[in-house]
Amino acid sequence: MQEVEFYNFVKIPVQNEGMGPFLHRSVKDNLSSYALRFSSVRRPTVTDHLNKPSELSTSQRHGFDVSQGDRIRSLDAMHVLESMIGRAAPGRDLDWQADIVDALRQLEPALRQQQASYEDPTSLLAEIALEHPRLRTWVRQLHRQWSELAANARSLREQLEQSEEPAWDYADVRERLHALLKALHHHRAREADLVFEALSVDLGIND
Repeated sequence: MQEVEFYNFVKIPVQNEGMGPFLHRSVKDNLSSYALRFSSVRRPTVTDHLNKPSELSTSQRHGFDVSQGDRIRSLDAMHVLESMIGRAAPGRDLDWQADIVDALRQLEPALRQQQASYEDPTSLLAEIALEHPRLRTWVRQLHRQWSELAANARSLREQLEQSEEPAWDYADVRERLHALLKALHHHRAREADLVFEALSVDLGIND
């Protein structure tokens, strides 16, 4: 008894009776038909379970649009801050610090606007909390964490702008700013996860 490999993925045992490992024509035809069907089967993709924003209810679509607008504003401000962080600091510590303060001033209104949206009872996350009780704790955590991040950004900016001398070594400032940005990016991802869990739409698709 030996195995014959068919189309590189089907192996069947055949009896060798002096005729060599040849398959009966009907067996070949059946296997050929199976192989054709198998190769034409569409594999599931990541987007198979993805709804379109247009498929949401009117109130959900409004909340989705508002949330995306908030995310775009905050992401733009985050990119400005990231750009300032990457600029050279040695020998121009105060100028570099002033650039960072300006970038944080641009970030703060975007964070406040998104926080106000979170607190709006008609917001997307408020509707998710209402319609999906199992996700309410997740929604509350996102609200609390965003408030803490906004407070951290404000506190850092105030400390930097109140000092006529460099508040800290620029390397330490960079470390704190990178930690803030990392936390903001993580929060954005968790918010997108929550919305996808509830509605099967990707809030982060334009990030």
